[in-house]
Amino acid sequence: MKSIIKSNIYTVLVIISLLASCGNPEATKNDGSSLVDAVTFTETQTRYIAAAGGLRMREQASLDAPKLNVVPYGKKVQVVSSDAAPISPISGLSGEMVKVMYGKKQGYVFSGYLSSVPMPQKGQFPEDYIKELESQGVDARYSYNMADDELSDETIINLPVNSFQEAFLIAQRLNMFDCDFDLPDPVQPSEMTVRVKKNVSARIKTSQQPEGDYDLYYNLPTNASNPDPQAAAYWMRTVSLNRDANQKAFNYLYFVTAYEGGSFGVEIKPQGNYYSITKEAVAD
Repeated sequence: MKSIIKSNIYTVLVIISLLASCGNPEATKNDGSSLVDAVTFTETQTRYIAAAGGLRMREQASLDAPKLNVVPYGKKVQVVSSDAAPISPISGLSGEMVKVMYGKKQGYVFSGYLSSVPMPQKGQFPEDYIKELESQGVDARYSYNMADDELSDETIINLPVNSFQEAFLIAQRLNMFDCDFDLPDPVQPSEMTVRVKKNVSARIKTSQQPEGDYDLYYNLPTNASNPDPQAAAYWMRTVSLNRDANQKAFNYLYFVTAYEGGSFGVEIKPQGNYYSITKEAVAD
């Protein structure tokens, strides 16, 4: 009789324990011992669309798969699967086809055009963009300095992004280059693409660098598209790039434009836990 009572008490305790663990998933979520937790508690990552024209969502993890829709620029998606399918770089951006959720739809997108922080709005100034990030709890930083003679100034933004290419895309969307160009393929960087005017692109081959310790150096056409009506006055544009130790990804960029009346340079580089984007303008 006592054994039956003990057995019943044990059964009740087990049921109570199971009910308690179901009501508090954090209790067993991180111990790695629960198969239920591995299936039920899927960790997702919030990302933002960085492709200016939106990003195609496909049915399978292939660029040849049928298109489900186009996720607009700046919209938020949830990466729901870590099972990524590697593909060749697109417009110089490295990435994989990852599974995301947008609204009620799930599909695959190219991760090279995903940002870990919200993207700037069209035409937004760097200072306003950083203030907006800060209001959303992002540890981004902005500074502006003008020389005493007012002939030069410097804008610096520091972004807690995961990669160089995220910082590059943000600098592009903030129009810090006054020029639209793609990164070269980091593994086979013999050429890069530059938009000369709307819907017209040019392929630019690597050049011999005149000075500086860079892996790659490109002379861009001076008529490359930009919003400045005085574009014809630009007489030099160059891009210098460095790659990481594995020669498979970029980690540094220096862009220079010279024109009648002055010049400016844009530098992107890692700095501690941030990627720093610096734009320095000098008047002649």
